[in-house]
Amino acid sequence: MAKGDFASAFDKLLETNPLPEITGRLAPDPYGALQVYNQNGDRISLRRIERFLADRARSAIPGLSKTTGRPKVAVVGGGVAGLSLSHFLSRRGQAVTLFESADRCGGSLVSSCGLFRVPQRTVDGIIARTVSRGIEIVTSTIIGRSLGLRELLDRGFSSCILSVGDGAFAPLGIPGEGLAGVFDADQIMRVSREVASGARDLLLPLGPRVLVVGHGEAALDAARTALRFGREVTVLVGGREGLMDPVAADLREAVEEGVRIKTMARPVRIEDNGVGCVKGLVCQMLRPSRQGEGLEDEPQGEFLIEAETIVNAGEASADTLFLRDTGGLDLGEGGVVRVVSPEGETTLEHVWACGGCVTPGMTLLETLAAAARTAQAVV
Repeated sequence: MAKGDFASAFDKLLETNPLPEITGRLAPDPYGALQVYNQNGDRISLRRIERFLADRARSAIPGLSKTTGRPKVAVVGGGVAGLSLSHFLSRRGQAVTLFESADRCGGSLVSSCGLFRVPQRTVDGIIARTVSRGIEIVTSTIIGRSLGLRELLDRGFSSCILSVGDGAFAPLGIPGEGLAGVFDADQIMRVSREVASGARDLLLPLGPRVLVVGHGEAALDAARTALRFGREVTVLVGGREGLMDPVAADLREAVEEGVRIKTMARPVRIEDNGVGCVKGLVCQMLRPSRQGEGLEDEPQGEFLIEAETIVNAGEASADTLFLRDTGGLDLGEGGVVRVVSPEGETTLEHVWACGGCVTPGMTLLETLAAAARTAQAVV
């Protein structure tokens, strides 16, 4: 960077970081606690360097690694884990085909992240770089249904790596979830990107008042996106506001923008307005337990939060329903793929797994590290 050779600096960064434009926007700054300054007296931020290099060199195509001539590796899932695996495998000279069930890659980058944090042009740049490295991308294909894992291996792929993530939100588990006006957070995020891409109509009937149930980045991004559609938005956090500590900066920005936060309440049921649509969410008020540990119900503490739209942004579960009929593949509780080694070997020979389908709720940096380990073991 000091020499002004940004393309070479970017390629150097890609040796160990497959998604610098994403870590530069979403990840904690690894050097945040270190006091490293430039000659102007400003602290140097590794995260900002990553973002600058990635955005500056977006049109640059890093030098391609020569493939080894070995059979291709199939990567199933085009989200953060899948794109990272494909990147690491390609740089090691391995031919890769990436299978994605949707019509475009991106995974949680498009289903959980607001446009104000990860612009669509950033995701498009990552996909273009992936293709430029000679990686074949096959979209609108559900492995396990339209094409089986064993069939992939029979077609000449040496290995198959499952990286389907944890994009499915677990049901809230309360009466009324089938009413009109109840959505998952990823539905709002996808529609917002469609609108940004030129769609004329908002294809999701959001009411004037939106209540987001959950905590963390997905809940706040869904809330801030609904706010940008002109809705009145409240986020319901099941317990204390301390649950939001890992995303304190995002929480502060959401509140500054106008998102309301309701704590110390547990969802009980979704109220029907009499014609099959949402009237609001009935909650049980909570209070600290007498022993000072945990929370307990407040007697006679039920109350109604009125809203026409309820958004589920709670716990994510492994999105592996399409694999349930795959013989020899061991799926555990919640649909997680059981692995028999830290590198991600599964109970099915030549099949590996990495990311949210193994450990739902992995952070961005944990996912990148897991992808690096698995790619090294497979090659």
